Amino acid sequence: MRYNFISISFSFIFSFLSINLFAQYGPQFDNRGFEQWTTRDEYSASEPVHWHSGGTATGSFSGFLSSQIEQSTQLRPGSSGSKSVRIYPSSLLGITANGTVTNGRINAGSMSATGSGNYNYTQRAENAFNTPISQLPDSLTIWVCFRSQSTTDKAQVKAVVHGDADYKLIANGTEDPADMHVATAEQRFTRTSTNGGAYNWTRLSIPFINNGPCTDVRYLLLMATTNETPGQGSTNDDLFVDDVLLVYNPSLSLGQLASNQWTIGTSVTLSFTLSGTMSPDNLNASANQVIAQLSDANGNFNNPTVLGSVTTNTSGNITAQVPNVAAGQYQIRVISTNYPLIGQNIQTVSIIEDTFTVNVSANPNDGGTVSGGGSYNYGASCTLTATANEGYGFVEWTKDGVQVSTDASYTFIVTASETYVAHFQVDDAVEDHMTASQIFPNPFTSILSIATEQVPESIRIYDIYGRLLKEQTVSAMQFDLDLSGLAKGAYLLQIDYGNSRSVHRIMKAE
Repeated sequence: MRYNFISISFSFIFSFLSINLFAQYGPQFDNRGFEQWTTRDEYSASEPVHWHSGGTATGSFSGFLSSQIEQSTQLRPGSSGSKSVRIYPSSLLGITANGTVTNGRINAGSMSATGSGNYNYTQRAENAFNTPISQLPDSLTIWVCFRSQSTTDKAQVKAVVHGDADYKLIANGTEDPADMHVATAEQRFTRTSTNGGAYNWTRLSIPFINNGPCTDVRYLLLMATTNETPGQGSTNDDLFVDDVLLVYNPSLSLGQLASNQWTIGTSVTLSFTLSGTMSPDNLNASANQVIAQLSDANGNFNNPTVLGSVTTNTSGNITAQVPNVAAGQYQIRVISTNYPLIGQNIQTVSIIEDTFTVNVSANPNDGGTVSGGGSYNYGASCTLTATANEGYGFVEWTKDGVQVSTDASYTFIVTASETYVAHFQVDDAVEDHMTASQIFPNPFTSILSIATEQVPESIRIYDIYGRLLKEQTVSAMQFDLDLSGLAKGAYLLQIDYGNSRSVHRIMKAE
């Protein structure tokens, strides 16, 4: 006795796989690479998950049928899988029973090979025996290896898109119900090698012909069989199939630009919509790129500027920077590489120049003079120059506190409004020796005592980069400085007398 086969776990797993495949390629067959197999104990049949043979047939003569399919490790060129399916005929009461695999179900209801009781069919009541579909494919691709004794016998692959019915592909060549027929993809092909010979694979690409009265796309029924004519062929023939892929012609479109006016140097995001079959995985195609292009000022794409690209088979975004081009009107488009497309919705954008401000300053202010700041267009060259005042030396240029150059003359390309600082340090070799000073102790820990021969105007402490840390006025020739707040290290002490100064290197100890 046979029972209906129900597998909740497999249904869940392959529903999940179908969702992922839909996102990339559109609706597909479950287990289209024949990698997952199951032994259906109710039928004692080993079959690929969601694919079936005589081992799970219905009908009054189903008990006489054997499975006539098996796992195979013969793989098509470039395969990333480990299995294919081998289909083979057998002899049943002296009649050749063609080997068949289908995503639907086989019914054996007649002893005549071409009897109307023999058919493949969609069984809507059992999830394992039907393939719902909501979109009409453009073509069916499948890898086959057909080894036959005859040079003229033909194997057959046939797929029918149909409406909401338990649709039948009948052995006598008819279909039922005919008013539920939407489209057909069908190909008959001779051997790729002799029976028992080499495993020569070929990839079939079969277009769907929209030739039915029905427009309600609901289900897809496929069968692959060892002979186009029921009951014909040699029992030594066999047919291998692998990697079935439904192809949906891709389309590409540039998303609506957030603004039709761009400023040179700014960042823009370009969205695009890509649908359909790009980089088909049963063709070993190279990865697809979507590229955003900018025309010349005349709207010509003969030598476009590439704004950016992403590697993808689905919709996405490209982040780009508006290039340094002459102001004017330009065209923006996207293209794809794997299946060459020029995206729809080419748009016009106005590119304008913008000015940026380069701010410059000196640290300390009396350490020197700086020049070169001002307003610049994007991409313009800017040269900053630092000139040290007497008693100072140039140290470095910084931007946002980070060193960018140690040369007093620094040249760069303007891409944004920025602030640069020229750092100077006191030249401790410059000292007025006519004014003697006593400084002790040196090194010091917290208090530094100073004795001079005349009353100074001011006392200044600098770090070694010329940054002013402390300034103090005094009214005596002997005084103490509290420098306990300084970190351990070397500093410069500047004593100003009005028309002269002395500079001393001091050291803070632990």
